[in-house]
Amino acid sequence: MFNMGRIREKSHIILWLLLFFFVASMTVGGLVGGANILDKIFGGAQTDLYVGSIDGTDITHQEFQNEYNLQVRNQRNQSQTIDSRGYQNARNSAWNTIVDKTIQNELIESLELETISDEIYNFLLYSPPAQLQQQLTAQNYFADSSGTFLLDEYQNALKTGTYPNALESYWVVWENYLKDWLPVRKLQNIFNQTASISDHEIMNEFVKKNVKCSVDFIYVTTNNINDSLITVSDPEIAERYEEDKEELYSIDASIIVEYVLWSNDLAAVDSSLHSTYLDSISSESLRFAGEADFSTFANTVDSFKVKVDTAYVTQDYKNNSGLPFQMGVLRSAVRFAFDNPIATISDPLQSDNGLAVFHIIGDREPGFKLMSEVEDNIKRTIRREKKKDYAKSLLLEAYDGTDNLAEIAENSEWVTFDSDSSKAIGSAIKGLGRSNELSGVLRAMEVGDISEPLETFSSVGIVKMVSKDEFEEEGYLEEYDNIRDRLMTQKRNSVYSTWLSEYKKAMEIEDNRMLMY
Repeated sequence: MFNMGRIREKSHIILWLLLFFFVASMTVGGLVGGANILDKIFGGAQTDLYVGSIDGTDITHQEFQNEYNLQVRNQRNQSQTIDSRGYQNARNSAWNTIVDKTIQNELIESLELETISDEIYNFLLYSPPAQLQQQLTAQNYFADSSGTFLLDEYQNALKTGTYPNALESYWVVWENYLKDWLPVRKLQNIFNQTASISDHEIMNEFVKKNVKCSVDFIYVTTNNINDSLITVSDPEIAERYEEDKEELYSIDASIIVEYVLWSNDLAAVDSSLHSTYLDSISSESLRFAGEADFSTFANTVDSFKVKVDTAYVTQDYKNNSGLPFQMGVLRSAVRFAFDNPIATISDPLQSDNGLAVFHIIGDREPGFKLMSEVEDNIKRTIRREKKKDYAKSLLLEAYDGTDNLAEIAENSEWVTFDSDSSKAIGSAIKGLGRSNELSGVLRAMEVGDISEPLETFSSVGIVKMVSKDEFEEEGYLEEYDNIRDRLMTQKRNSVYSTWLSEYKKAMEIEDNRMLMY
């Protein structure tokens, strides 16, 4: 137990320690832009300096802002309309790019893949990027009368140094870009060269696309089973809720706000009055905010006779941070909600669909949605699963082992008979659809074989193989190289990205953007 007497005896020491930390905090803060030394000492997030960290490497606000500006500029260069979600996508892309670059640069350095000047020169000489070619021909450099890029003329100019001085700026920009880009390409090539394709994969791809078959089949469609035939008990719902609540039903801490929105929808407004109308809602929202500050939010709502809505605002970027989708990504409202005390009233904030004034009325602790809130969804999920089981039982009850599937369907109100002919094994079958299980079973079946019950997305069926093409060795050998190259390209394009994705899962990544932006 704590000894209060000893604490009192040592109080002067504690006070001097607190004074030291306070002075040090102020001093260091002045030297490094406001850093909080207590945060540094006790491991808190220095959000005034850093937007986050990646395996111990701090990411400054300036570094993040530079990458964000680049992402926005890229969107504009592609003639994209940038709304609130566009800016949020730019923030997400900026952060993901910084994370990727941090990992890449560490690995590039450890593998000594840095690019030297000769590499950049040779790349520009022998493999000028298409964008560089377009930039040059657009300025009438190294282009014929039709605008086609003249590679020989371009290469000769680089070798002899006889290009115009105006092109120096192009080389500087591209040299800086390639200095970062070429090492990443070398890194990706190292990973991609590890891709391999087995003969089994090639043969399976050939069979799925080239071996055709005809089938008879019976099936029960789950959607045809009436809900009244399926019982879902309360204990089943409660058990599923407990199983899934961590993953599906958790709720973040939130700030409860009420707000009034002045819509900027101009559809019903004469085009000549658009400017006047927007000015009027701006003036009205300012008057509302001012009066609400002077009086109360509730009284002002009554006097202005406006509609009030409520939202549970969260800091993270998921589900529009709890705000209506039509508002767009309104981070100014999120920051207002989390940076101010209860009862604060905001200035009018610009959203995608108008101007809104917010009033903070409370908060909600993190936890889980009540089972009563999600009970219907759980019930539908369990019912859908039980319908599959029920459909399978109906099919097995009707199926008596005979190979006359049409006769089985005639004797059952639930079972439907159909046939499909000359379909590639990997194709969808009408009534059953497509699944890996179905194509795998069809590949293994011989003529006359009847399958076990198979589940597809919306049905349960039994399939009989009526006819099936023989495997053509000659056709397979002719297609072998093309299939291998296609599969290899697909796999090579994914090896590095798959590794990067898995590597990031094992890293300590601290993303504090939602606390600031």
